[in-house]
Amino acid sequence: EPETQSYDFWAVGQDCCSQTAADFRCGAWSHTAARKAIRIIDSEASPYYRLAVKQAETLYGIVASHPIFFRWSVDPEAEVAAWNRKAFSNYVFMVCVAFVVSLFALTLATCQFAFIGRSGQMEMLNDPAWNSDVYQPVAMDPSMPRYNGV
Repeated sequence: EPETQSYDFWAVGQDCCSQTAADFRCGAWSHTAARKAIRIIDSEASPYYRLAVKQAETLYGIVASHPIFFRWSVDPEAEVAAWNRKAFSNYVFMVCVAFVVSLFALTLATCQFAFIGRSGQMEMLNDPAWNSDVYQPVAMDPSMPRYNGV
C-alpha cells in the first residue's frame, strides 16, 4: 500500500490485456530497459481507462483518487522527437500545397482580369475601316477634322 493510500499512476494500453488472467502486456512491457513512460492525454480513451481503474478499485480494494495514465516506453524522448519531425514535415507539405493552390488561383485571376473590358473591343475588328491604312471610326462627328496621317 502506498504512503498516500492512493494509486494515482497507471500504465495503460488498448487491446493488450488477457481475458483470462490478470496480466499486463501493453507498450514496452517486455523490455527490461523500459523504465520511462509517456503520459496519455486522450479524451476519447480516458473514460475507458477510468472505468478500468474503477474495476481495479472494486476488485482489489484500493483507492485511486486522481488517476494519471501512462504508456510504457523504452525511449519516450525519441518518440516525442519523431512526433515533432512528423509534425514539421506535415507543416512543410501543407505550406507547399497552399503555395500551389495560391499559384493556381493567381493564374485563374490573372486570366480573368486580362479579359475584362475586351468584349466591346472585339466588335471593332469587324469594322471594314479597321483594315484600311488609317483607321477612322465610323460614328465620328463630321464636324471634327479627319486625321490623314499627315
